[in-house]
Amino acid sequence: MFILVTYPLSVTVSAIAQIICRSLIKWREEKRRGKPARGHGVPRPRTLEDSRASILRKLDALARHTEREQLAQGWSRDETNDRMIPPG
Repeated sequence: MFILVTYPLSVTVSAIAQIICRSLIKWREEKRRGKPARGHGVPRPRTLEDSRASILRKLDALARHTEREQLAQGWSRDETNDRMIPPG
């Protein structure tokens, strides 16, 4: 895997190589000690209530986003039945 990183022209190739080597050495030492990869720790176990709340938050956000799009397309909202009515 290659990552394109841009450095100022004043930084020499040997300086870039030193930076990369230090990063690789640090990663190898962490791996040897059994630490998880950086940024990919083990997620904490979630309770059923936490999972339910998370799903409901995501569904609410999706409904708001969809409603905004529909209103922009000319739909109208029926407040009595809490439904969206298509244009026409």
